[in-house]
Amino acid sequence: QADLVVQCADETQHLLARLDSMRGVQPHLEAIDRLESEGDAVHRRILARLFGGEFEALEVLRWKDVIESMEAALNTLEDISDVVESIVLKHA
Repeated sequence: QADLVVQCADETQHLLARLDSMRGVQPHLEAIDRLESEGDAVHRRILARLFGGEFEALEVLRWKDVIESMEAALNTLEDISDVVESIVLKHA
């Protein structure tokens, strides 16, 4: 999940670098969408494992917060890409 956050942040950086020209944004928008979707799937798998009885309750509580924060980060990066996409479409 952390790797997906880093990849998505990199794509967001490349996307924002193209905001001035508003050209060549589509591959980055698609990559961010794909990474966020992958992140959702990973998030579900991690939570299933976390609550599957393998871990002690205190460990579950600790990791749940970390996992939820990474999911929130991915969602925020996707929100940024949505705003950029909206800007590009308005000025097309």
